[in-house]
Amino acid sequence: MSRVWSAVVLGTLVGAGLVLAQGKDRGGRGEKIDSRVNRSLTGVVEKVEVKSATSGTLKMRSSGPAKGSLYRYTFLVNDRTKIVTAKGKALKDGLKSPRLAKGAEVVVQFDDRKPGSDKPAPAGKHFAHRIQLIEPTKK
Repeated sequence: MSRVWSAVVLGTLVGAGLVLAQGKDRGGRGEKIDSRVNRSLTGVVEKVEVKSATSGTLKMRSSGPAKGSLYRYTFLVNDRTKIVTAKGKALKDGLKSPRLAKGAEVVVQFDDRKPGSDKPAPAGKHFAHRIQLIEPTKK
């Protein structure tokens, strides 16, 4: 009988320790997540406006909550933005690449703040950090 009670007490202590450890991993109650940084979105390119091979804007659409409705996004691209293929290699010609044109499927990692500062992006625009080509434009 004492072995059974010892096992119950030991199991309770181990279980309580695991529960407490999970609470610490989540950052506690004081942690706040900034939803304006390190976001990503998958969608289809609608338009690419090129100023140079490394700067310009990318407009894309992504599916909305209801069937048939689309969200449209505008991303500002600068020389710090990485433009890569599906395998992670740099995309030749950057924004000027014919593979990155209307109809191409991409994943964009972006922030709503200007890189290196706390200034917000202009209304309706986002700063792209990385653009990864998933499916190139079909010709």
